Amino acid sequence: MMKRNKAKKKHGPEKKVLGFIFVGLLLFSLSLSCRLGHPSFGTGCDDSNHFLETVIFSQAASDIAIFELKNKFHKSEVRIALLGDSISEGWNLPSASDAYPYLLLDELRKEHPNQKFSFLNASLGSRTLGHFLDKTYVGKKKETNKNEGFGAHFPMNRSWIVEGSSWIQTVKDWNPDILIVAFGVNDLWEPESIVTFERRLNKLREEISTFASKPAIILVTSLLLQTEKSEPMGANTTLFTMASVERSFAHRHNLVLVDVQRTWLAAISGVDLVSGKINRCRPYSEEALLGTALGIDGNGFNHPSKFGHKTVYFSTFRWILSKLQAQE
Repeated sequence: MMKRNKAKKKHGPEKKVLGFIFVGLLLFSLSLSCRLGHPSFGTGCDDSNHFLETVIFSQAASDIAIFELKNKFHKSEVRIALLGDSISEGWNLPSASDAYPYLLLDELRKEHPNQKFSFLNASLGSRTLGHFLDKTYVGKKKETNKNEGFGAHFPMNRSWIVEGSSWIQTVKDWNPDILIVAFGVNDLWEPESIVTFERRLNKLREEISTFASKPAIILVTSLLLQTEKSEPMGANTTLFTMASVERSFAHRHNLVLVDVQRTWLAAISGVDLVSGKINRCRPYSEEALLGTALGIDGNGFNHPSKFGHKTVYFSTFRWILSKLQAQE
């Protein structure tokens, strides 16, 4: 028995090394393909839409996670709160209503016409999960310095802010039944970002357990940044690892995970990082999903275009919507 155990331990580091090699090759191939050019909007890719559908609908959650989420729909009114950054707040879009949270809300109302939904988008651009967890980080009448608090910020609708109340307390007092948590693009710049992010996820779960409403949690992984601009900083490697942390965290604690990063990578590289399946060409260009530096529809770096919000972010939520529908 002792020999067998030792043999197993030997393979542990090897598997880790292989995992890092796979990630490195994947990101390298993505970088290379961006330099060589790529088809836009699925040109010549008859099976691209089918490939993305396969990636999205192969996502899964534990029976416990699905049951807990479905149980929230037994109420006459379902209260959904969203925590996130500028992506979830809808920056660099023709209209904030083009952002995935509002597409999701519209779809919920269509699929559950007899259900009442109340929605709070408590997202704040340029913030991290750490800002949300900081109980001294309070609302102000007007925003002047993001490190000193949060407040009104044109053109975003932040009417939910309560002056003098912390971000976390304001959401807690709203009594959400479902809490969608979507951070990452700002957290990656934090010192020791991966360790810090994992520690904050644990703290988040601990804090949410004190909410009177006992909300079901949905974790959302982050997109990847525009490849050529982010490559010198190693940002996508960090985001990739942070998403892996979220996958493990969701699995360990029976939470629903909406793996946007998995869909995003499949959309621009034609590779499903979970199943290992490869599409014969990439269905969408980064420019299609991120827009350009003009900032009118996406910003060409870390804010999706209207098309990116719908094709990747909202579409990835469809697998969990189908689960809720199937259990009615």
